Amino acid sequence: MSNCGPETSPRQRRHSTGCSQSLAVRDDGWDRGRIWTHPSGVYVVLEQSPAVHGMHDRTRPGLNHLALAVSDRSRLDALRADCAAHGWSELFAGTYPHAGGPDHTALFVENTEGFEVELVAP
Repeated sequence: MSNCGPETSPRQRRHSTGCSQSLAVRDDGWDRGRIWTHPSGVYVVLEQSPAVHGMHDRTRPGLNHLALAVSDRSRLDALRADCAAHGWSELFAGTYPHAGGPDHTALFVENTEGFEVELVAP
């Protein structure tokens, strides 16, 4: 994980997307959010409001999923092969890599907390 910024704890690695060379997780003990940080310094923050009640469900109003770009199809295939080892389950596996339509190349995964990430290749 050395090329993903600061060293991460086992808990932090468990929440990674499985693309340890592309995206690292920094979790500063924050119980209502996650920060995914790229080695370049670009980051994405997801935060749950204290006003939200109940468990997250991607089919209810609110955040459905987050889409991120990957470099190419071979990288997408590698991430697909690695996702389960990092706590992510593939969605729409029967239609991979075109679950979003015939002209859309992507991998859809969901973590154990119900958050969906779409990884899109050109």
